[in-house]
Amino acid sequence: MSERITEHESARESGDSREELKELVDTQAKAEKSGEHIHESKERTIESAREKIRASAERPVDKEKKSEPKPAKRRRLISASERTEAYKSALHDVQQQLPPLQRSFSKIAHARYVEEVSEFLEETVYRPSFLISGGIGALITGIIFYSVALTQGWRLNGSELVVGLIIGGFLGWAGEWVLKRRRRSL
Repeated sequence: MSERITEHESARESGDSREELKELVDTQAKAEKSGEHIHESKERTIESAREKIRASAERPVDKEKKSEPKPAKRRRLISASERTEAYKSALHDVQQQLPPLQRSFSKIAHARYVEEVSEFLEETVYRPSFLISGGIGALITGIIFYSVALTQGWRLNGSELVVGLIIGGFLGWAGEWVLKRRRRSL
């Protein structure tokens, strides 16, 4: 049985595979001269030629595409109104897929003013530096206030930890700001 090679497949062969096929034919001729069985050498040569053709058909040879310059894609700037409309559209699509209770919570959480307040808080109070330094500040302040109050006999009202949290938080926030300024200047 012989396999039929289409014109498309034969056109995809590279010059290297054609040379390899010529070498296979030459080795067949040498095998015939050396006295090997002609039938066995033909089968080996034909089978190896088929493998070469399959391999050359599998790897794409796009010399034409490589030589053509690719047109540069122009990036279009997206306006704020387009970005807002895309956000609203995506949010609406997702909310439609939610169960009713989650949908109503999502509408509240994604209301304009709630999102603005949330973004402000995450840029200021909900920063890791603010929270960590606030916690450390509250711990230090609490230890100092309670140890002094215990030795002096003062009565505490409980706001000492909150004050320590706020003072420590602002010190951490200021420290982060100073570190960012230093890194920019270096």
